[in-house]
Amino acid sequence: MNKSLAVFCAVVAFAAPASSWANEQSDAVLGCFQEIGTSTEWNTCMAILFQPCAEFELASEEVRSCLQQERDNWRATKIDIEAEVFESLTNKGIQELADVMLAWPKFVDDKCKAMAEGRTGESTGVAFDATRLGCQVSEYALITSELTACNEGRSKEEYCQRKGE
Repeated sequence: MNKSLAVFCAVVAFAAPASSWANEQSDAVLGCFQEIGTSTEWNTCMAILFQPCAEFELASEEVRSCLQQERDNWRATKIDIEAEVFESLTNKGIQELADVMLAWPKFVDDKCKAMAEGRTGESTGVAFDATRLGCQVSEYALITSELTACNEGRSKEEYCQRKGE
């Protein structure tokens, strides 16, 4: 195992406790993503994804706090599913997924920061934070959806080379 893969596996193993958040809401979001283009649309899935924070005024402390909790919930769920996927992959698949996942946090951080700055015209503040967190929530949900697809044998991604297939 190369050094970057060993470091990545250690981060996955110790980054967060096992998620207990996988519930009806996360299942509904992941199910919705799976049906985009057939029986649902992107905006429907986004409404389900952000439903837990919908009662709060945009750019408020309450929505920022809610989105931070949602991001943390999706992060924990991603880590749990990611661990399952790593267990099911061939050595080549493990290496390819590790390479993707090592770059993913910086990609998300850069993308969400740029989005928040573009939409709010700011680089700090409640509106900036809420926008950035909303972007992160959607990115965590999307990667969780992709990892779930791999885990269930539905992914077409190159890294998703499962043992015994």
